[in-house]
Amino acid sequence: MKYFTVAFAMVIGITALWMSQKLIRLYFTVGGWHKTQAKVLSKEVIFDAQSTSQGYPYLVKVEYSYRYNNIDYLGNTVNLVELSGGTNTYRKAGSERRLSKIQNEASIFVNPENPSQSVMYRDGVILYFFIFIMGFFSIIIGLSKLF
Repeated sequence: MKYFTVAFAMVIGITALWMSQKLIRLYFTVGGWHKTQAKVLSKEVIFDAQSTSQGYPYLVKVEYSYRYNNIDYLGNTVNLVELSGGTNTYRKAGSERRLSKIQNEASIFVNPENPSQSVMYRDGVILYFFIFIMGFFSIIIGLSKLF
């Protein structure tokens, strides 16, 4: 049982460290992107059947247009986690609350090297640091079980 605990703690710790450093790096990268105004074309709460097992089956979907270097673009990325291939799902009330905060005009972050890549919100760094710390402590706990 001792080695199972060590292995489990190490896997959880390494995964948490890897994920959190990736998101922390993304947070600071997006901070260097250019800010521009976007016009929200559509916004809605969508039921995601694939997320029902997690208890948070609703997504906030937004489509917006923006102009960068005199070229028009369409975007639909709301949160940082979507840039790394993930999704943010919520309960229905949480989705509707987030949807109500999105105005008809919004400041977005645009990647100057790839202007078709954009994101509305750059938040969550405290959570990413918390995950990093939890991963670190998980590794320490796992290693302490060896001795």
